[in-house]
Amino acid sequence: MSLLALAFPELKQVDYNFIQTFRKKNDEFYFNLVKPHFSVVSPVDGVAVDSILEEMRNKLSPINRFDFSIRCAVMSKDAFSENYYVRLVPDKGLSNFVKIHDKLYDGILAPHLNLDVDYIPHISIGTLNNKNNCKILVDGINKEYLCIRGKINSVDLVSFENNAITQIERIKLK
Repeated sequence: MSLLALAFPELKQVDYNFIQTFRKKNDEFYFNLVKPHFSVVSPVDGVAVDSILEEMRNKLSPINRFDFSIRCAVMSKDAFSENYYVRLVPDKGLSNFVKIHDKLYDGILAPHLNLDVDYIPHISIGTLNNKNNCKILVDGINKEYLCIRGKINSVDLVSFENNAITQIERIKLK
């Protein structure tokens, strides 16, 4: 069982529908696995649930809820496979995500931080094995006016096991 920390955004219905329609067409595996989210801790193994929960509660308790906005899609290459991703990256709120990520990896999760992979907060909406097709999708999104606004009110500790995501606890932000 792997543990992750995910921030599920509060979105307007029209934005949620856009994301989910795109994901259903271009990211079927993840579409069926988990709702749109920002990962703040990547999958980790070998850490006790109680330990990580206590640390998350302590580190997240002073953090305020925050707004974010997304105005573009970006393409990125998976560090561990031949896949390419279509990702929505926030401009407003970016520093909040980075600070939460850094705070959670300062402590018992420090040994699990992979410094070979950049942390860029995002909502993944497409997974493709062809970089040219990925670029076409990203360009198509960015040719249109895109402004997705949302809120982050909490961070969830979840488990990933047997191709299923299960919520362990939702930790509300201040």
